[in-house]
Amino acid sequence: MRIRYILFITVVVIGAMTAQLTEGAVKKRDPRFSQAATKEFARREKNIRAELATLKNDEWAGEFYYDNHLSKIVHIVLAPKSGFVYTSASHQGLYDRNYGEIVRSKDSIKLLFKFPNGQDGYTWVSEEMIPVRWGELHYLIPSHRMIDFCNAINAGIEPPGKRRSANGEIFVDRLLSDSLLRAGDETKNALGAPEIPASFLEYLLEKPVETSITSVGEARTEKEKNSDLIDRYTKVTVGVGYAEGVRRGMEFFALDSSGRFDFVEIDEVSEHTSSAIIHQVFFSVPDRVPVVGVKVTSCFVKACNGAKVR
Repeated sequence: MRIRYILFITVVVIGAMTAQLTEGAVKKRDPRFSQAATKEFARREKNIRAELATLKNDEWAGEFYYDNHLSKIVHIVLAPKSGFVYTSASHQGLYDRNYGEIVRSKDSIKLLFKFPNGQDGYTWVSEEMIPVRWGELHYLIPSHRMIDFCNAINAGIEPPGKRRSANGEIFVDRLLSDSLLRAGDETKNALGAPEIPASFLEYLLEKPVETSITSVGEARTEKEKNSDLIDRYTKVTVGVGYAEGVRRGMEFFALDSSGRFDFVEIDEVSEHTSSAIIHQVFFSVPDRVPVVGVKVTSCFVKACNGAKVR
């Protein structure tokens, strides 16, 4: 785990340095950072906050954010009539900024951006989000990331209070990077079950799944562009399936004898077995491969000690 953590931190630092070098040039030619856009952003934010001061009992208006405590801070303030303002930044500076109108329905909140959403093919906030209440907590979950939200709950790194107790910040960015929590809800209680759409309820496990790799298939590697990083994808079979609560799209963790983790992405599900892809990232040369017998669990290991096989 330490090696993967160092790898992750190194990539973050390199990315932050690159962002600092290019940030000034990008802002000079991007209209979202123009003087006119800056004034409009400030005007709109002022109006939003004035509207918020008049609202009572509107759970889905206010400030929502995501912060991975390393390289990414997403912040959005929204109100029904005045729209929204949004920023994406790191501790090194501002990456993206936008504003616009919102369209609210019973089941979703849509953001109508003034400028194209994202930069250079990257987006930091979704254009459509699903409001999810979990006890006293309020989330805005991207419509295409609801399974990842369930995976984070199954993994024991959500609600927020569990992230650090399980060292879950290492993996939280993969599962929750564009899911937003209402500011001030960090220490509130997640009572009962999260109120997610009915079609996703089957993705919440009643208890942790623990199994092992039963067979190892073909593997392929890809070199990442402009990087020394190597991605390795290995097909494996694990000893749990539909009857044990496994569904396609779930993500588990493979724990080898040295204590290192890899992600196990469930691809196909049978009654009592599932095929999956193990995704590993290395510098230059892969230093390990998946083998039969490696433990696979639905939950981050420190939150899953003592989990029983279903």
